[in-house]
Amino acid sequence: MHNKYHLIESIGFSVRVQNVLASMPIHDLRDLTELSERDLYRLPNLGKKSVTEIREVLTGYGLSLGMKFAAQENSPKDSVQKAKTTVDEWIHLFARQRVPFLEKASLAGSAAASNHLGRLYLEGVGVGQCYRKARVLFIHATRRGCRLGFANLALIYRIGYGVRRSEKKAARLMRRYNNAGEML
Repeated sequence: MHNKYHLIESIGFSVRVQNVLASMPIHDLRDLTELSERDLYRLPNLGKKSVTEIREVLTGYGLSLGMKFAAQENSPKDSVQKAKTTVDEWIHLFARQRVPFLEKASLAGSAAASNHLGRLYLEGVGVGQCYRKARVLFIHATRRGCRLGFANLALIYRIGYGVRRSEKKAARLMRRYNNAGEML
């Protein structure tokens, strides 16, 4: 019989996996098994190797991702933690906590922070959706040498997020994105 109430801290995950899971309301293996593989890939800083590590550990305990347990099988923490949070809510919370840091880093001249903050504003994750702010941040990112800023600007013009659609401008920005890659 597998013990689905093993605490995450006692499993022995790598530091990266443990840090990501610690920032989410995932306390034991039961919480982890209720997530799908797609949910795990959507968590920030969790890539293919980390998801493979999680899958292998769960298999070692006779568990797998996406398992559903009967309603009467409540963990001791279920009574304390009644409100279940969806993965989307976790992602929004995670992003919202990092926005002040990204804003400071962007103002300090970080191209990556400007680009990342621009994506948050473009998608409305952790902040209110604002295409104008996203576009301005992507422009700052490109001027500071961030190649992805060109691709994000091209997306804005191709789809028409807060600007007049322009396939011509989008194509020009994608050429600049490709040229920036050749210079690296």
